[in-house]
Amino acid sequence: QQLDVFGNPLGCVQGVPDSVTDFDSSAVYSGYYETARCGDNCTEHTIYVPSDGVCVQCPDGMHALGVGALNCSSISPTSAATSSAPYTSTPLPTTTVGNSTSGSGESVKTQIATFGDCVLSLDAAFQLSSEGTCSTTAGYLYLDGRGIKSLAPGVFTNMSKMEHLLLFNNNLTALPEGIFAPLTELQYLYLSNNKMAALPEGIFAPLSELQELDLYKNDLTALPEGIFVPLTELVILHLDANILTALPERIFVPLTKLLALGLGDNDLQALPESIFAPLSELQEL
Repeated sequence: QQLDVFGNPLGCVQGVPDSVTDFDSSAVYSGYYETARCGDNCTEHTIYVPSDGVCVQCPDGMHALGVGALNCSSISPTSAATSSAPYTSTPLPTTTVGNSTSGSGESVKTQIATFGDCVLSLDAAFQLSSEGTCSTTAGYLYLDGRGIKSLAPGVFTNMSKMEHLLLFNNNLTALPEGIFAPLTELQYLYLSNNKMAALPEGIFAPLSELQELDLYKNDLTALPEGIFVPLTELVILHLDANILTALPERIFVPLTKLLALGLGDNDLQALPESIFAPLSELQEL
């Protein structure tokens, strides 16, 4: 699955010859983005910033556990390597914008990514928001593993050209209605390893170009019958490792192009007899 060192996810890898061009194809198929090659400036005292494709220095007294790691830690590489306790990475504030708190109660936001000239930041409650003029060209937005708990309304405004949105490995418990409305050209949406228990029926309404949707390992107990109606181009759907107890009979009717469907590790006791009838192209279940 996703590469890591001492539990700290890697954003880039080193030691892969330039002649190897497709070394991470299985990870891409499983819903993870293709891992980049680390640049010459990537060391154990730097972290990799996927949105910029470069490594940046960790603050004084902190280290990155492994070349190409996404997060810095106050744990030294030596103690982490010898410790028997599992290491839990904490998202690193890369740039602080706004006012310093220092007990004053004023708001502080921490920059974690950019998209064009948009700056995406987390506040003290780990809510994601954005400011600035966004990119008008196609692109990826890497927001995985940042501890995000909620999304501010309008956070993706003016990002209509985005094609890949990676929000897996966070702490999202819900999605605001209309949050994906600006993303009319989105093709890949990764929401695995969050804590969402329910989804609004119209949450995916604007995503008519979506090809892959990953909802693996959330806390979903049920799904609205019409939730996938807009997703007529979808080819891969991950619903594994939730708490689904039943599925509506017509939930998969719109998904006539679906090739792979993951439903394993749920609490399903029975399925409607004709639930898979619309999936004439399905190759993997």
